[in-house]
Amino acid sequence: MGCSRPGALAVACVTLAGVLSSLSLFLPYWSKLAVSIADTSDRLELTFGIWGSCLTAQAAATTASSSHANSSTARYSAAQDPVTNFTCASYFDTQVVGLKCTDFSGITGGDYSCKRVENDAGKSLCASATPLTLLFRDADSTDRRAKLEWLRVVKSACGGYGRASVGIACVAAALTGLTFVLLSLGITCGPIESCVAKAGSWAAVATACLQSLLALFWFLEARPAADAVFGTSYYMNAISVALFVVGFLAARSHSQLGQEAQKMLEVDFAMEIADETPQIRGGDVSKNAVGPAPTNLRVIAV
Repeated sequence: MGCSRPGALAVACVTLAGVLSSLSLFLPYWSKLAVSIADTSDRLELTFGIWGSCLTAQAAATTASSSHANSSTARYSAAQDPVTNFTCASYFDTQVVGLKCTDFSGITGGDYSCKRVENDAGKSLCASATPLTLLFRDADSTDRRAKLEWLRVVKSACGGYGRASVGIACVAAALTGLTFVLLSLGITCGPIESCVAKAGSWAAVATACLQSLLALFWFLEARPAADAVFGTSYYMNAISVALFVVGFLAARSHSQLGQEAQKMLEVDFAMEIADETPQIRGGDVSKNAVGPAPTNLRVIAV
């Protein structure tokens, strides 16, 4: 086997890059948009991903009214934990997924719980004539500008940029797996100058290029939302690009170790040949030396 420190570094970088890129493709946090709710302390956030958009609504803790002071539920409602609701809808799928979590920001005993709900909306965000109704309720927000920006991003995601992003993401995901397999097998199981490892290094470069292209398409896709900022998934994608490049450089360094070892073997072999070659020193001819026949010999007749 031809494993080396640069080779181990290449495999580690590609593995971590694959995890980050997979999370960035799965999680809908490429961009986010804060939404204000009038006359409340509740928080609302819109997030966008490659495949869909999510609405996160975090309600502040509530207190009980004085008319229920003697009721058995007054003690509980007076210190009710905050509730966070997640609602996600896909650009191309009809499933709407909801997640309701109690005391999401701080776990305190048995008050923490989550409930997952799935509904078939009948239409996806791209197919629906009123996509706002899939995520928003009438009381969710009074920020009309945020809703308009959300609609612009959804329209862009359903167009050419969005479909191109989905296609690039699928190819990048497949190439990420191929890169990991090639580098793992080529470095850990093959010789130090394995062609499989070289192919894996170039696959890492191709994956980095695709991930960079995906980031560019996402920038164009989310550009209609002026108030949106890049989210966690976007930065995880950027880090994965850097790790793929480092993995490529480490894999190339691993291959160069084999070339350097081959050169050293050639030098050693040449020195051994030179040591075995007969030497002529001080006019003395060694026993094994072979030279031209002398021309000044005299023939003596007997």
